[in-house]
Amino acid sequence: MINPEKESAKAITDVLKFPSSFIVETFMQNKVHIVGFDVIEGNPIIDKSLMEINITDEKILICVVERNGEIHIPDGRFVIRLGDKIHVTGTVKAINEFILKCNYSTKRMRNIMIIGGGDMAYYLGKELSSKGIRFKIIEINEERADFLSQSFPNAIIIHGDGTRQELLMEQRIESYDAVVAGTPIDEENIILSLFSASAGVSKNITKISRNLLKPIADKLELDTIITPKKIIADSIIRYVRSVDNIMGSRVVNLHRLVDEEVEAIQFLISEESKAIGIPLKDLKTKPSILFACIKRGDSIIYPGGNDFILKGDQVLVVTKEKYMDEFDKVLE
Repeated sequence: MINPEKESAKAITDVLKFPSSFIVETFMQNKVHIVGFDVIEGNPIIDKSLMEINITDEKILICVVERNGEIHIPDGRFVIRLGDKIHVTGTVKAINEFILKCNYSTKRMRNIMIIGGGDMAYYLGKELSSKGIRFKIIEINEERADFLSQSFPNAIIIHGDGTRQELLMEQRIESYDAVVAGTPIDEENIILSLFSASAGVSKNITKISRNLLKPIADKLELDTIITPKKIIADSIIRYVRSVDNIMGSRVVNLHRLVDEEVEAIQFLISEESKAIGIPLKDLKTKPSILFACIKRGDSIIYPGGNDFILKGDQVLVVTKEKYMDEFDKVLE
């Protein structure tokens, strides 16, 4: 059984690992992440092609670029511009180095405010407690606030209306490293995040349950949006595609990116694959296919043209193609 509130809490925890990001997705048993960043002034990769970008000791890969409403799966000649939204693939170590070299904030998240004490807040509280991160939950229902207080004796639980700006100012919202707007009402969450940003909070996470509000939230340039329905949909798609293709190189993980226009799919390669042993540069693939990384045993490989795929590898493919349930469908 998929628990959307629990999965949303995990997604928020992942984002808090990289507070300069707007989205984080995990692959390869949490060894590899795809992390979204806005390309801001002062970033040394601006006006450089991907083949020129070599700023980290451990390799990273820019696998998706959003620019002026268009989505690009870039090749080595693609040039990064100011204002782009980029999705970067790498290990935690490599992405942390990328954050440092690109002049993003490296401030650790030590103190979190959560507005709304529902199930997502409960699961998030458990995640934060396990990592030693301080947090405060503001919950309007007295009985629920008592439950949370008993569940998290080391946290601060406030019984009150978290949508009241006066209360938020009394609780010194501006002093928090991040604020999570997680009430049951999407519109309130959007307003709360806008208020939190105006108060000077650098990391604001907004829970939105209804997909129809997502485009509006995007236009307001909210920092990070968590959509439980998308998380559940991705899980269902991942399950259906894995069941549909038991014999072939099956799907073991899948996340949809950029308003569901791009898919990042992790395949387990079977012995039947026609791609085995062929250098990637010699594979004839469909347009907009990118091999982001290969997991071989415990090693993560960011492949070049001379690398190849073996039986038992796990391959992360980034694509604008839809409905891929088998690895060999990347081939022409």
